[in-house]
Amino acid sequence: MNLNATLFIQFLVFFIFIGFTKKFIWPPLIKALDDRKKKIADILAAANSEKEKVSYDRKRIQKELIATHEENKNRINLTEKQCKLMIEKSKKKATEEANIILYNARVEIIKQINIARENLHNEIVNLAIKSAEKILNNKITIEVNSSLLNQLKIEL
Repeated sequence: MNLNATLFIQFLVFFIFIGFTKKFIWPPLIKALDDRKKKIADILAAANSEKEKVSYDRKRIQKELIATHEENKNRINLTEKQCKLMIEKSKKKATEEANIILYNARVEIIKQINIARENLHNEIVNLAIKSAEKILNNKITIEVNSSLLNQLKIEL
């Protein structure tokens, strides 16, 4: 065999092998690599999309937390104001009730003082009449007694 023919046959077999590889082996490998590349790209895109969603959700949740915090602070302030108003109303009502009770007590005291004065006045009149009766040593009738009492009341 000639070296040139061997070389030519080897070239021919090599080119047939390259053609066979290019026709039957290479396309499935390229397709598998492209599919793998596409899956990786899709996974990376989904990961980036999820990362953006998480970032957006985190910002949205922070804004909601701030808004909720402000709303709760406003509710607390409103509740404190309402409590202060209720306390002031209660104090005012208690003061008014205390003043009414004090007024009623003063009126009752004045009534009791007047009753005591009247009773004392009546007792003084009775004592004066009894003293006068003893001095005069004679009995005074009821009509005379009542007229004397009325006169003494007016005078006292």
